Amino acid sequence: MTKQDYIDMLEGMQSRSLGMRGLTPEQRKALIEAQASVNSIIDSVSDGFEILLSDLRELDNARWGLYNAFSRTEPCDHQIENMREHGLDWDFGAGIWFEMSDDDDTADE
Repeated sequence: MTKQDYIDMLEGMQSRSLGMRGLTPEQRKALIEAQASVNSIIDSVSDGFEILLSDLRELDNARWGLYNAFSRTEPCDHQIENMREHGLDWDFGAGIWFEMSDDDDTADE
């Protein structure tokens, strides 16, 4: 490998490492469990073995783990309405919640 090949490899590793550090513990756990489950099923199939029900259960658990960790990243309209009753709101552009101040026009809605 050339020096540039190593640089490219290290930049990819660095990027993935930074991405993993940006995940929540729940997201990291879901990804690790999903990868293990997929690996187990692929290994069983490629070795000529049948897929066991326990493997399918692990895959289903991994699917729901990924869903729970990644799918609900913004509140829905109903949740926004309820949050505002408690003086909370969501900034969709920044992806963060905040407390509304008393002088905020939306606090009285």
